[in-house]
Amino acid sequence: MGREKRIEYEGAIYHVISKTVSSENAFMEEKDYRHFIKLTCDAFSKYQAMLLSFALMKNHYHLLIKTEKANLSQIMHEINSKYAHYFNSAHIRKGHLFQDRYRSYLITNDEYFINAFVYINLNPLEAQLVEQLEDYKWCSCRYFEDKDNAPRCLNFKEIHNLSGIEIARITQFIMSKVSESKKYGREIKEHNSEENIKKIREISAEIQNKYGSIVKNRELKYLLVYALCSKKFKLVDISFALKMSYATIRRIKNKVEKRMTSDAMVTEWLSEIGKVNAFDYQNDHKVPGTL
Repeated sequence: MGREKRIEYEGAIYHVISKTVSSENAFMEEKDYRHFIKLTCDAFSKYQAMLLSFALMKNHYHLLIKTEKANLSQIMHEINSKYAHYFNSAHIRKGHLFQDRYRSYLITNDEYFINAFVYINLNPLEAQLVEQLEDYKWCSCRYFEDKDNAPRCLNFKEIHNLSGIEIARITQFIMSKVSESKKYGREIKEHNSEENIKKIREISAEIQNKYGSIVKNRELKYLLVYALCSKKFKLVDISFALKMSYATIRRIKNKVEKRMTSDAMVTEWLSEIGKVNAFDYQNDHKVPGTL
């Protein structure tokens, strides 16, 4: 079975992590870092993307990317394949350099953007490579106070637009968010928003194939939303996957919770909804009625 396609659309923002095979070093000397940045900026220019943050570590790298077109896969293929070719030639090496499947986290709200932004820029400090953010050459954190020497594809205007923070104050802001960065780091090890959105859409499709359209059946839509919430999917991921506002998802969740205290039928229908295969239960028979 082939891999599912990644979620790609115009204007999407991603936190991308690409790791080397067997934790090999991807950067051996200064010219390697410089060449990687050049290739990245070339790819961003070619595919009309914006670089919002980056951190190049020894055996992996982080990019915060905004794509103007639905083309993340093309961008990443361009960067990784061209850099691997360069690196193998420069260091007399053969074979794959980066793992075949890079990790991409779809940024779905402002808080998620800030957390990813801070996390990436704190990477060298957290890894104890430097004592001051601005001392690490191969991370965007160095250039918030040295814009003249920044990579040409690092888009300060868009960073300001998305963060709401003046560039001159960003380093101070990043250092004030160390605890949030640690929490984000733990979360991304357990949570992939992109994969969760795909799973939510799979569940929604199976439920609608069995019970009918959630567009035409408001009660079914309410049950689906609550069932997803009960499975610990994040509200923001449900919102994105079902193309409903965050506030609407929260309102539906609260409404169904209140109905459950006085209407046993709600619990019964939720049990039926929870039996579809996509929820990892066995299919059954009944069609949900009304709330």
